[in-house]
Amino acid sequence: MIIKKKPKIAILTIRNSYNYGGVLSSLKVAYQFCENYFEPKVFFLGFETEVATSVRAFKFTSATKPLSYFGMNCVEIGARWAFWEPGHYKFTLPAWRELLADYDYFFVVSGTCIAAHPLVLLNKKFTMWVGTTYNEDRAERVKQLGFARHLLNIVAQKECSPLKKRFLKRPTLPGQ
Repeated sequence: MIIKKKPKIAILTIRNSYNYGGVLSSLKVAYQFCENYFEPKVFFLGFETEVATSVRAFKFTSATKPLSYFGMNCVEIGARWAFWEPGHYKFTLPAWRELLADYDYFFVVSGTCIAAHPLVLLNKKFTMWVGTTYNEDRAERVKQLGFARHLLNIVAQKECSPLKKRFLKRPTLPGQ
């Protein structure tokens, strides 16, 4: 009897810090579904000092870290310059390119479409399941920013708005 190996699928998301909510629930459902037909692995950007660049800690490199998150096989890619949101994925593109090289299938499951950024930069076809637009999600978080970060956010929005349109135009069904 020949045992066929399941194809690999990369599921990109944004990990929240509070470990509950609709995105996490959707991610778990998508992961469990994918386990039936694929070998899934979840990829997300990390902001913890352990993996991310941190000016306060005088750490100017980022790293990747495999981990299990709610029973899901995951890889955390450390962010560089977390204060500049439009660059989160652009600055870590070599790591994303290397980590996603062996995958033929891509699925974005997130609250917003920003998690699709590495796939768009790498010109990959993907399917996307998102809950809200980037601007609606960001509007709530901006209320908690200090004055300097609020000004930086205004500048970042001018770059993020066109990116959002690119992310939303790119998803495709497998086989297209």
